[in-house]
Amino acid sequence: VGHGFDKYTMVSRQCKELFKAFDPHIQAAGIDEAYLDITDYMVQHTLTAEEVGDRIRTSIREAAFDVGVGEPKGGLTCSCGIAPNKRIAKICSDINKPDGQYIVPPSRNALLDFVSTLPVRKVVSLRVSFL
Repeated sequence: VGHGFDKYTMVSRQCKELFKAFDPHIQAAGIDEAYLDITDYMVQHTLTAEEVGDRIRTSIREAAFDVGVGEPKGGLTCSCGIAPNKRIAKICSDINKPDGQYIVPPSRNALLDFVSTLPVRKVVSLRVSFL
C-alpha cells in the first residue's frame, strides 16, 4: 500500500467491504483487523473453515485496491485466525504471518490443547480500574 495513513485507511475500508461477502456483520477491530463469523457462509457454500479462510485470503490478494493515486494496487496479504472465539482467533492470526492461516477446531479438547501450548502472556488479560 505504501506509506501514509490516508492510503492505509482507504485500503482498510475496501478490505472490509470485501469481507462483507463472507459476513455482512463484520466487526472492525482497528484499522487492519476485523472479526468475521463465517458459519453461515460455510453452510451456504458447503465449505470447511479452512476453505473459507483460503477464499478470504485469495479475495484480498487478487483485489485491486484504489490508493487514491495512480493505478489500483494488488497483491496484499491477509492472515486468518480461525477459532471458536475472537481471542483465540486473534492469537491464531499471528501464527502464520504473512498470508497464512491457523485453525483451532471448535472442540473443547482442541481449544484446551492449543491454549496449553501458549505462553501465559498470550492468554492472560489484566484490567485495572481506578476509582
